[in-house]
Amino acid sequence: MSDLQGVVNCNDISLSVSVLRLLDTILTRAIVSDLAAFETAFVFCLIWGFGSVLTIADDGTDYRKAFSEWFRLKFKSVKIPSRDTIFDYWHVLFYFIDLYLYLLPSYNILN
Repeated sequence: MSDLQGVVNCNDISLSVSVLRLLDTILTRAIVSDLAAFETAFVFCLIWGFGSVLTIADDGTDYRKAFSEWFRLKFKSVKIPSRDTIFDYWHVLFYFIDLYLYLLPSYNILN
């Protein structure tokens, strides 16, 4: 996935440090003691640690969508809902949930 362009240039070490800092923030004793919860937290940190710098380019290329499609093909055993992109879900202990549907009210910019 070296062809993905981020909003800012980041080297591999910076992206890896981002993943580790997210893990440091998310991990609790309860998560570490449960393998399924730990895997879910780790996947969430991978997605956002590597994907947070991605965006839609000036030419219209959606690098987040490209990363999402690549991630789903590469890590088929990861249980993330298949609708939308991997960035549309948030980690809550053991699960990825779609917060956009449940917590945010609908908004129409034209009204």
